[in-house]
Amino acid sequence: MVAVNHSVKFIYLDIGDTLIAEVDMGLVAKALNLGKKVLMNDYQKYRMHMYKGTSTPSDFVESIKDKLSMSKKDAIDKWNKALKNLRVIKPMQKLVRDLSVKYKIGLLTNIYKGHFEIFYNAGKIPHISYDAVIKSCDVGFAKPEKEIYEIAVKKAKVSSREILLIDNKSENVEAGIKYGWQGLAFDSKNPVESVNKLRSILL
Repeated sequence: MVAVNHSVKFIYLDIGDTLIAEVDMGLVAKALNLGKKVLMNDYQKYRMHMYKGTSTPSDFVESIKDKLSMSKKDAIDKWNKALKNLRVIKPMQKLVRDLSVKYKIGLLTNIYKGHFEIFYNAGKIPHISYDAVIKSCDVGFAKPEKEIYEIAVKKAKVSSREILLIDNKSENVEAGIKYGWQGLAFDSKNPVESVNKLRSILL
């Protein structure tokens, strides 16, 4: 998915599976001493609520406390430890620093309350000067909903056609293009190849 011209002034980046590896719920389940299927049955019910900030990981852990062999506090600590150990996607993080010299950079992410701070403080997100950080849990909307793109345009303070979204999910890129943005899909399975392609287009 590529839709880019030379009018780009502002680049929004996704976080999960773009700057850092996606959270592996299988590892979370293992940390909580639960089977993945058992965890996922409950997790899927809370996932979108957590993205939109109407529920939190703490609320989710509370909802499954009867299935846990540990305290709620220990479960949350293990969950957060798993987040801190996520692998960074180094080629993409290097690219972000290089892009920040030429473009305004923002983050546009579907994320749960508290997770951004965990990632940032653990050094999993590049420590550059971001011109906008749009977190779904703060604004109450999640990609690919139109409202979160509208909020992001206002924060970017440029026209829609001057914004580029780099995201690993094609539906999010397609939504941006539908709303007048430019878009590039990031292939987290082939990060070096994908980053080289982005470099050739943007730098």
